[in-house]
Amino acid sequence: MKNTVKVTIFHQGADSKYTKAVYDHCFWDEDQAQAIKKSGLSSVDSLYVSIPYTTVQSLDITKGKDYIIKGETDIIYDNTSQSTQSASLKDLKASHNVFTLNSISLKNHGSRKLWHWELSGK
Repeated sequence: MKNTVKVTIFHQGADSKYTKAVYDHCFWDEDQAQAIKKSGLSSVDSLYVSIPYTTVQSLDITKGKDYIIKGETDIIYDNTSQSTQSASLKDLKASHNVFTLNSISLKNHGSRKLWHWELSGK
């Protein structure tokens, strides 16, 4: 596994405001797919990201509310009001493939060099 990617996570805080954090030396694996259901096509996109523990020792996410993109962005999330937050998310989605994070797990077995955070999203 090659950890060669930067990722940007927009973390939602307790005050519902978003902060941007960039993490380096990550592994990114995404699957873009669709499923055929009775009601029509449905997106079943999925994401797996590994962030080395050496990059960040404490990582919290708000499941279903934090967003992640591959790479870095100049977009600044405007937390002035709910409508500016919505506009910021719309701008982000217009220029990047945005995933919503839904799980996080610290994998701290083996040598400390192998420790990492596993994140998944859709």
